[in-house]
Amino acid sequence: MSKANYFVRGWRVNLAFLGLMLLGIVVLWRAWNLTGSEGEPYLQRANESNRKLFEIPAHRGDLYDCNMNLLASSVPLYELRVDFGVDALHDTAFYRQLDSLASGLALVFPKKNHLDWKRDLISAKRSKPVKRYWLLHKEVSFGVYEQVRALPMMGLQPKTKRLGGLIAVQTNRRLLPYGSLAARTIGYLRQGKAQIGLEAGMDSVLSGVPGLALKQRMGGGVWKPVDQELQKEPRHGGQVVTTLDIRLQEIAHQALSKAMHAQGAMKGCAILMETGTGKLRAMSNMVRKPNKGGDSSSIGEYDQVAYGIGVEPGSVFKLVALTAGLSDGFWNLEDSIAMPDYTFQTGSFRLVDEHTYGPWMTVEQIFAKSSNVGIARLLHRHYGSKPETFFAKLKEFGLEQSINLPIHRDPKPQFRTTALQDYNPSDLYSTGIGYSMLITPLQLLTFYNAVVNEGIRVEPSLLEEIQREKVHGSSTQWGFLGPWLSSNEEEEADLNFKAKTAPVKGRRILDRNQALAARRMMRRVTIDGTVKEQMKGLTFGVGGKTGTARLRDASGKSMSNRHRATFIGYFPEPNPRYTCLVMLEDPRGGLYYASQVAAPVFRDIAEQTMAIKEFRRIPSTQVVSKIKEPRQSGGIGAEVEWNKVQLTEVNDLLGMDAAAAVWALENKGYRVSLQGTGKVKQCMGLLEEIKNGERGIPAAKPGQRVMLLLGS
Repeated sequence: MSKANYFVRGWRVNLAFLGLMLLGIVVLWRAWNLTGSEGEPYLQRANESNRKLFEIPAHRGDLYDCNMNLLASSVPLYELRVDFGVDALHDTAFYRQLDSLASGLALVFPKKNHLDWKRDLISAKRSKPVKRYWLLHKEVSFGVYEQVRALPMMGLQPKTKRLGGLIAVQTNRRLLPYGSLAARTIGYLRQGKAQIGLEAGMDSVLSGVPGLALKQRMGGGVWKPVDQELQKEPRHGGQVVTTLDIRLQEIAHQALSKAMHAQGAMKGCAILMETGTGKLRAMSNMVRKPNKGGDSSSIGEYDQVAYGIGVEPGSVFKLVALTAGLSDGFWNLEDSIAMPDYTFQTGSFRLVDEHTYGPWMTVEQIFAKSSNVGIARLLHRHYGSKPETFFAKLKEFGLEQSINLPIHRDPKPQFRTTALQDYNPSDLYSTGIGYSMLITPLQLLTFYNAVVNEGIRVEPSLLEEIQREKVHGSSTQWGFLGPWLSSNEEEEADLNFKAKTAPVKGRRILDRNQALAARRMMRRVTIDGTVKEQMKGLTFGVGGKTGTARLRDASGKSMSNRHRATFIGYFPEPNPRYTCLVMLEDPRGGLYYASQVAAPVFRDIAEQTMAIKEFRRIPSTQVVSKIKEPRQSGGIGAEVEWNKVQLTEVNDLLGMDAAAAVWALENKGYRVSLQGTGKVKQCMGLLEEIKNGERGIPAAKPGQRVMLLLGS
C-alpha cells in the first residue's frame, strides 16, 4: 500500500472517531438538558401516563325508623396491604423494628404467632422485585385498621415524618341491625347497587357523591395513592328517617310469622297505618320458599305481598260497594231487602249464600253477615241499569290510582268496567263481592283508612324526614389534573340541613256522616258479625271486615280448595288511631276462612300495639289495676280503674294486664317485647341480682330489653 493511500485511510478513521465523539457529546448534552428544566414537560407527561384518577366511594347514608332506631347502615371495611418499597421500610429500619412489628401483628391477628408473622414479613421484604402491594389482611374494621396503623413502620413515622408502608383500601358493607324486620321495605344492595325497597327508591339521597383520588401505577398493574393533599373528599349520603316504628314492625312480623307457620300459608302480609296521617308504622311481607332439595321450606321477606302485586280481595271489597250506595244516596243502614231464597242469578252468573238469616236483611246485616246475595241484590236494584255510575264512584274514591311510595310504584288497580269491549253485566255483581278486579292490599287499606278517618283520604307515606349535606362551594386547585376536574369547582357542606316531608294533605271522598255509618257497619262485624267470637274479651273497641276469596289457577278458573283470607280493621273505638290489614294466601293447615286465619292476627297486633302505645300517658304515680269490660253488649270503649300501688319487685308484674306491665317497665327505661296474649305469666331479661332475691326493680341499662310472656 502506498504512503498516500495509508495517509488517506488514517484520516478517515480519525474523522470517524471524531464524529462519534462529537455525537456522544451531543447525546450527553441533550440528556443533561432533558434531566434539567427542559425535560420537565416530558417528565410530567411520563408521570401523567402512570397516574390516574380513581373514585373514592361516598359513605352511604343510614335509614332510621321514626324513633331514630337504625334500620340500615354501611359499615366500612378495609383491605390492608404493605408497600415494602417506601423509605420507612428500608433495610436498616426494617430489620431493627421487625420483631416489634411481628409481635404487634400477632396481637392484632392472633391466627398467626410472632414467628409466623416474622417469617412472612422477611419473605415479602426479600422478594424480587420488591413487593409494593403485599396483602396483609382482608375485611378488617376501622378499629383494627387503626391498631395496625399504630404499629412500627406502618403509619406516619413521628420522627422522620415519612409515610409508613401501610395501604388501606376501603369498602362498605350494608348491615340491617334488626335482621329480617321490614327487610323487603328497607330493601337491599347487590354489588353496591340498590335493587328494591327504600334502598332503591331513596338511592339518590343515600348514595352521596363520590370523591376523587390520584393514584400512581406500581409494578404488576397495582395502583397506589400518590398524595392525600391531591384528593377530593366525597360528599357522603344523606340520612333518611322513615315512618316505620320498629317496635310495631316487630309485633306485626311476629304475629304474621306465627300464623304463617300455624296455617301453612304460602304468602302473607300485615300493614299497620296511622289513621289520621297515613303514615305506615309497620309493613311485613312474607313468602314461603322451598329449601334446596324440596324437603322443607322457610318463611321470610323474599317478595313483596303488601304492595306492587294486585289480587282479588274477596268480601273485604263489600265495604266499597255498600259505601258507594251510601254516598249516592241509594240506601242507608236500616233499609231492608227481601231475601226469599238467598240466591241470585242473572244469565249464567249465579250466587248462593251458605247461611240464611230470615226473609229480610238490612244493609247493616248484609255487611255484618257478609251476604253475597244481599250485595248483588242491592247492586242490581240501584246500579243494574247504569253500571257506569258504580265504576265512576270507584274512581271518585281514588280506587283507580296507584300508590306512589319510594319503594315500588303500585300498579293501577284493574276493574272490568263498562269501557271494556268484553264487559259482561255480571262483572258489576262480581266486582261488588271482590272479584273481577286486581287491587293491591295497600291500595285497599288506603280506602278503608279513609272511611275510618271520617271520609278523608290520606295517601300512605313512608318518609318522615331527610337529612343531608347541602353543597355550595369553595375551590381546590388540582394543578395538572385540570382535564379531569374544573379548577373552579366549589363545595361547602352544611351538615345541619334537614328536610321534613310534606305535611299530610287529605282529600274528602265521603261525607262525614256517611263515613261514620260505614264505620258503624265495621263495628257491627266485630260485635255480632263474622268475627264476634275472635274479638271477645278485648279491652278496647275494634271494627273490621273479613274476606275469603278463592284463588284462580293458571287458566283463570276459580279453585274450590285454594283461598286468600283477609281481614281489615281499625282500633281503638271510638277514636281510631290505627287501621290494619292482614292477608294470608293459600293456607293449607285445614282452616281457610278469614275469621279463623286472618282475624286472630289482627287481634294479636292490635292488643300488643295498644299495650305499647296507649298507656304511655299514665301519670307516673299510677298503675292500671283493672280494666272493666263495657257494661252493655256492643258498648264502645272500656273503663279503666286506677290505684296508687307502686311496682317494687318482679313478682308485682305477674298477673298484671299487659298494658300496665309495659307502662311500668318503660317508666324504668326498659324496652319491652310481648309474646302471646292476656295477662303477664313470666318476665324474662331482668337483671340477675333481681332473680337472686333482691327486692326492687332498678333502672334499665341503655337499650336493655325485657320479654313478657302472656297467657290466659
